[in-house]
Amino acid sequence: YDQMVIFNKNSVAAEKNTGLNPWIESHPELSTFIVMGDCTDLFDIDSRATEWLWFMALNLGNRVGVSGSTDSALGRVRTSSPGDRRVYCRAEQFTYPAIVEAMREGRTFATNGSAIFPFFQIDGHGPGEVIELTDERSCKATITIHTRDGVRTAQVYRNGVRIWAVDLTGQSSPIELE
Repeated sequence: YDQMVIFNKNSVAAEKNTGLNPWIESHPELSTFIVMGDCTDLFDIDSRATEWLWFMALNLGNRVGVSGSTDSALGRVRTSSPGDRRVYCRAEQFTYPAIVEAMREGRTFATNGSAIFPFFQIDGHGPGEVIELTDERSCKATITIHTRDGVRTAQVYRNGVRIWAVDLTGQSSPIELE
């Protein structure tokens, strides 16, 4: 363990203000390194593959919120348009500290579609909240979806496996599901 280096993380991004990037730059002999522990607050989903990685992180007991990249490289031929992938969070106030706290706590959802505002709860608990189950019982899930352009499907996943889906083609906003 004498070669282990620990960087305390103090922002949403693992490389910001941690010393990680300068350390990597000062060790050009390294071609591989491992980041372990509680090292991320958000997982940027940009494909089915990264979605499954996020599910695996959750299934290992990590509390990691979902995010969506909004960066765009307009000089490239096949790139996302600005705003194609977005993250929304439920913050207590419209301030930077409150937004960062909401994102760290996982009170987020990400989308790559048109403007959509889903409100999802399980027994009154929203995204990022922990539900303590002491025994096997049924839970009530409710979803309200507000959208301008409609939605094709709504899906619910448990432990990375889709357990419920419904076709919403042709339904107008708001869409209420139970």
